[in-house]
Amino acid sequence: MATMAHQTDSAHSLLPRNTVEMKRQDFQHYLLRAILKGNALAPLHNPTSILDIGCATGRWCQEMAATYPYANIVGFDQVSPLALPRSLAFPENCRFVQGNVLEEFPFAPHSFDYVHQRLLVFALPVERWLSEARELVKVTRPGGWVEVTEVDIAFEQMGPASAQLAAWIAEASRRQGIDPSMARRTHTLLEAAGFTNIVYRQVPNPIGKWGGHIGTMAATGVQAINKAMRPQVLSQLSISPAHYDQALAASLEEYDSYKSYSYTFIAYGQRPA
Repeated sequence: MATMAHQTDSAHSLLPRNTVEMKRQDFQHYLLRAILKGNALAPLHNPTSILDIGCATGRWCQEMAATYPYANIVGFDQVSPLALPRSLAFPENCRFVQGNVLEEFPFAPHSFDYVHQRLLVFALPVERWLSEARELVKVTRPGGWVEVTEVDIAFEQMGPASAQLAAWIAEASRRQGIDPSMARRTHTLLEAAGFTNIVYRQVPNPIGKWGGHIGTMAATGVQAINKAMRPQVLSQLSISPAHYDQALAASLEEYDSYKSYSYTFIAYGQRPA
């Protein structure tokens, strides 16, 4: 994955695949659910088929299967949650399909009432976002909804150490064809792919103890991402481990002194009937 050309051949997240990352993904699921006050913002009306692109550990699928017990819930990712350590118990209406998000989806056209995708900004090369969005269109039924949720590593009221970490991560990512700022542009991609009735929301949330329980959770989440991206930064840039770790420690203190906060970016749109 050292070159952009290699990156476009297969979806390969810059984030690691290990037990620590699985715990981080579960933690981020709970944080997003708290921030968004639910698992879906699109106006769903008794959907019978739901697809989750990049389902990770399957937590979202598990909860949606319980919320919509008469719907078929399908999770799609390179590794099935059933093959992961600590595999969850899933309801009977929940199943998983393995595949590459950068290839044609292995689902028939018009298969799903609702397609959900989130947190793929470190897996989708810049030049593949639009073609991937068109795959979302294809598998959605006319009148159905697609919802995309992302979080950018750059946030508001950052201190110098936080800003330095974000800049390092962004540069290391861009050298491999990934642009974290794409998190802020998903609504334009849905529009370009042909969706209508697009709603774009930027939901703010505090980072740090100053923001209470959610702020404390968000600070933990930001630190976890920074730690997960450490190997990428050290391998791509001439940054010493000590320099990175110094910035990491300093950033934790900055969240409260600068009253940092971030946005969760959500875009959902409807396939024309």
